[in-house]
This record gives sequence, structure tokens and C-alpha cells, in this order.
Amino acid sequence: MIRTVKRKLAGNFIFIGLAQALNQFTPIAILPYLSRTVGMEAVGAIVFSQVLMNYLGTVVDYGFSISATRRVALHRGNAEELSNLFSSVLWVKGSIALAVLLLLAIASPLIPWPVLIVLLSFPLVAGKVLMPQWLFWGLEKNSTFVAASLLAKLFFIVFLFGFVKTADDAPWVNFALGSSDVLVGLLLTVHWIPKHLNVKIRIIEKRSLVQFTREGWTVFVSNVAASLYLNAGVLLLGQYVSGLNFGKYAVAERITTTPRLVSGLLLQAVYPHASRLAIESGKIAGEFISWFRKLIILLYMLCAGALFLLADFLTFLFTGVNDVLVSSYIQIFCILPLVVATGIPSYLELLIKGKNKNCMYVFLFGALLNISLNWLLLPLFHEKAAIAVAYLTEVIVAGGFVVMARRLNNHAMIPIYS
Repeated sequence: MIRTVKRKLAGNFIFIGLAQALNQFTPIAILPYLSRTVGMEAVGAIVFSQVLMNYLGTVVDYGFSISATRRVALHRGNAEELSNLFSSVLWVKGSIALAVLLLLAIASPLIPWPVLIVLLSFPLVAGKVLMPQWLFWGLEKNSTFVAASLLAKLFFIVFLFGFVKTADDAPWVNFALGSSDVLVGLLLTVHWIPKHLNVKIRIIEKRSLVQFTREGWTVFVSNVAASLYLNAGVLLLGQYVSGLNFGKYAVAERITTTPRLVSGLLLQAVYPHASRLAIESGKIAGEFISWFRKLIILLYMLCAGALFLLADFLTFLFTGVNDVLVSSYIQIFCILPLVVATGIPSYLELLIKGKNKNCMYVFLFGALLNISLNWLLLPLFHEKAAIAVAYLTEVIVAGGFVVMARRLNNHAMIPIYS
């Protein structure tokens, strides 16, 4: 049985990994091309807009990447329930996206970056509404979503290399990246999912939508708070440094963000299976969490060493020059993904045991601490403050998850579910 489980998880990880590599790493992978064509200052504006849209996308997602995935995994054989769930998620996400777009248009004059680049980046948010990755993850039909993601990114790559040649083309980078997801998402939502999964869009009663949003509230607050503390340093730093210096910092931060994205990928790959284990067998669930903890810590110890040793090579690869400042940022950031990874297994424990409020409190504290310290220190110490606050916040958040999980399990590292 253990071998079967590991093979299944390996398959989930590979396919979800490919999907995440296409969706999350594409903005990072194109940095070498952009730094050589549109220039570092334009790269800074593009990355700033991506970070802002990533945060707004988290608001629109409303935590469905976790809460809806779990419900799909539990009701995967019930087409009626899946249709109601699918429709509810679309209606809620669509409504939030429209509200976010309106607020963005109103607030855009206050953003200290080219307004055109920022506004044309909104399709990055719209794509999160129409690309139902949570449905495919919950059903563990990950290969289909990988194919859809690949198609979207092929559309984008053709546009990028065909039309983006100078700094004047910079506003269209994020627009094309998001629009490719919108196009493929429409094809999935309107045609493929109803035809092949028998999951259809329906009109949902207002009462049901309100109840649905209430159920996902704690996960939503947790995800927004987590996104806020992850992105606040970059967003606020853009107010205090030049476009060139921000571009250099942003490139290094994006490079070292890649392993942190992988930790989220690992969590998403194991979460549906861990949720079912927690219901079926407490002992096996505990053994699984223990195995997952050892795996993720070992992987990120190796990752930290690789980032430190390859900093100069990565700098030249992504910028086209041997920039000492970018290289030093990469080396300073190299331990941060390991810090994040230490808290992931405990976060998984809390989620599958229904302790969403505990997670919410940790994320909220981390967000408030991060924003407060950045607000106080960034005007004085700029990049140094952003780095220090990022480390302090991640240590506290990871430590908070570990402490809460231990308390809930009678101070044991392996959770007791039954």
C-alpha cells in the first residue's frame, strides 16, 4: 500500500510540478530575455506589477485552492455536488475580480509606476478566475491541467519573442501572460469541463453563495495575510529606491522565490491525499506527515547550498552581466526557502485537522509584523530592511506553525488523528 501511495503522490507531484512550473516560473524564466530587451528599469516595473497582481489574485482566489480542492477530493464521484461547487467558485471569484478591478482603476494614480503597465497587468488576475486548477487537483486529473497550462504558455511565448523587442513593448508583457490564461480558461470552463467531466455551470442561490463564502473565510484571510507579508516588502520598497536598484533587487528576489514556490507546490501535491488519510487512518496519516517533513527539509538544505554556490552564474544568466549586488542578494536570500519549508509540514497538519483558524492567526500576526516593520524601516535602510524583515517574518510564521502543531498533538512531532 505504501508503494502505491508513494507512486500516486509522485505522479501528483510531477504533474502539479509541471503545471506550477508553467504558471509560476514562467514570469521568472523570461527575466533573462526581458533584461536584455526592455532593460532593468522596465523589468522592475513589470515585476512590481506581477507582485501586485499576485496579491490581488490571492484576494480573488478566496482560498479556494485549498478549501475547494479538499471538497472536490471528498465528493469526486458526485457530479451534482461538483457542479454546484464549480459554479459557486466561479460566481464568487468573478464577483470579487470585478470589485478588485474597479478599486485598482480608482487607485492607479497613486501607484508610483507606469500606470499603463499596471492596468494592463490585470489579465493576470482574470486568468486565476477562469483557470480551475483546484478542480483538476481535487480530482487528481493533473495531466489535463498541465496540457492546458502548456497551451496557454505557448501562446504567450510566441507573442513574447515575436513582439516584445524594446522598452516601449514592456506594457504588453503581463497583458499577454494573463490573456493566454484567460483564453485557455474560457475553453476549459465553457467546453471541456462540461463535456468530459459532466460538471456544468449553474445559477446558484444567493443564500448558498453566502454560506459558501463563510465556510472559506478563515482560509481566505490566511491566504491574503500570507500573500501580504510575502509581497509587502517588494511593494513598499518600490516607493523608496530607484527603478534600476529596484530592478536588481527584484531579479534576485524572484530567483530565490522559485524554491519557495516549490514548497507550495509540494503542499498542493500532498494535500488531497493527506486529507483523505486523516479521515481513513490516523496512524497512517501521522506516518505520512513524518515522512513528508524529512523529505522537504532535506530538499531545502540542498537547495540553500545550490543557491549560495551558483549565485554568480544565476546573476549572469538572468541579467546578462556580472552584477555583484544581485549576486550578493541571492546569497543572502539563499537560506530563506529553508526557513519557509520547516513550517510547511506543520501547516499541513493543521489544515487536514481543520485548524484553519489557528493558521489564520499565525498569518495575520506575520502580516501585521511585516507591514509594520517595513513601514518603519524601509525609508531608512531600504533593501537591507526588506531582507531583514523577510527573514524575521518567515522565522516567526514557521515557528508559529510548529508550536501550534506540537501543542495540538500533545507536544509530539507526529500528529495523532484518532
